[in-house]
This record gives sequence, structure tokens and C-alpha cells, in this order.
Amino acid sequence: MPFDAPFMLGPFEVDAMGRLAPRGPSALPGFFFRWRGRVIHAKFEQSDPDRSRLVLQATLGRVPSSASRGDPDLRSQSFELLHLLPRAMPGPWRVLLLPDHRVQLEADSQVTL
Repeated sequence: MPFDAPFMLGPFEVDAMGRLAPRGPSALPGFFFRWRGRVIHAKFEQSDPDRSRLVLQATLGRVPSSASRGDPDLRSQSFELLHLLPRAMPGPWRVLLLPDHRVQLEADSQVTL
């Protein structure tokens, strides 16, 4: 059964050769998977037609609340570790402290779409 190419398939455009391409910068695909018990989010970002990147994000944990009744030193030790952690990471990797006190690891790589 022949198809009239190009045609849309979800966030992709399918050309006459059957190749998939994102419909545009606002429709770039993303997905998630589990690796060693952690959920990894992957997404494509494109700032211009020649610059695309694959971004991987994972939540490492959460800084304990100051209201928790656990170990009172754990919160300050967590912040100390967060301060030291970027020095141990490969250059393009980033450690972020999110507003809800989740600790997120983020890495990206240049790709061709």
C-alpha cells in the first residue's frame, strides 16, 4: 500500500525513503527508560538547524528537609557533598539542585538530526 510522502507520524515527518525526522523544534521527541533502578529522561533539543543535542537527566536523590526529624547533620552534609560533586564529574555533566530540593544529574551530547 503506497503512502503519499512526506506524511506525519506522531512527532515525526516520514519522507519518501521512509526516514524519520522531527516535525520541527517544538515537536522534538523524548523518551525515558530505567537504568540501574533510576529513571533516565532523554530529550532532543535544537537551537538552530545545525545545532542539535541529546540531553539525559536523572534524579540522584533529594536533600533532606530542615523539618525532618532524622539525623540533624544529614542536611548540611548533603549540601557539602553537592558543593564537592561537580569537581568529580566529567566536564559536560552538570549537577543541579532543583527548587523542590531534588538533585538532578544532566549530561548532553551534540547529535545530528
